[in-house]
Amino acid sequence: MNNLQIESKMVEWEFNGEKITIDESLLIKGVKHVPSENLIMVLMGERGVAEELLAYKYDGSLDFSLRSPVGDFYYFSELPKGLAVACGKDLNSTNNYTINFKKKTLE
Repeated sequence: MNNLQIESKMVEWEFNGEKITIDESLLIKGVKHVPSENLIMVLMGERGVAEELLAYKYDGSLDFSLRSPVGDFYYFSELPKGLAVACGKDLNSTNNYTINFKKKTLE
């Protein structure tokens, strides 16, 4: 996977010589490349905040999607336990949830 490009409603990268395009109707709020899992993680939503977390395999197929357990998603963060997302009702009251890639859940 290389040449990751991010637009307001689209994410593109190259994999095995092909251009992969994820073109969504929702706004892209954050993107994180997770090479240890061979995934591209995308936060997206329609109201100015991210409502969904989507995990795409390098070939462009959707591996899993998650909704925020509390409020909306705000950003990705790195914790000692691994990749996490901050969720909450607003930026002043966020909690970090670690992404469990095996279970495809937030913990």
